[in-house]
Amino acid sequence: MNKEKQVKRLTFESSLIQHGLQLEETRSVVDEKLIFVKVHATWDVLCTYAEIMHLKLPLKPNDLKESDSAFNWLTKYFSVSEEIIKPEQEFFTAAFEKDRINEFYTEDKDVFFNPSTRSRIVSLDPDRKS
Repeated sequence: MNKEKQVKRLTFESSLIQHGLQLEETRSVVDEKLIFVKVHATWDVLCTYAEIMHLKLPLKPNDLKESDSAFNWLTKYFSVSEEIIKPEQEFFTAAFEKDRINEFYTEDKDVFFNPSTRSRIVSLDPDRKS
């Protein structure tokens, strides 16, 4: 790698670290010269960017009963059996705010932000200007 590219890479990586992201280097099994860099976001970084992005996150489980309607009657013939695909729990959602974190459904911090949300947050961070 030439010197100019190396400086750009170090600058980029230090910018990521300054924004609170963690970097993990892993060497390729196939080629020793190839190094993969995994970017991890801490809980605080995830919360900060969720607030900036106005992400809607779960408040509490939805406890409302589904009302019977003609549409529900029609769709039940086209839906997949619950034995095959288990229904996901539905939640009431609201735009995330760090100062109201105790109101959100954060029983398990590892799954509070799903993988796609984590990816969006990490990919947004390098684009932000200090």
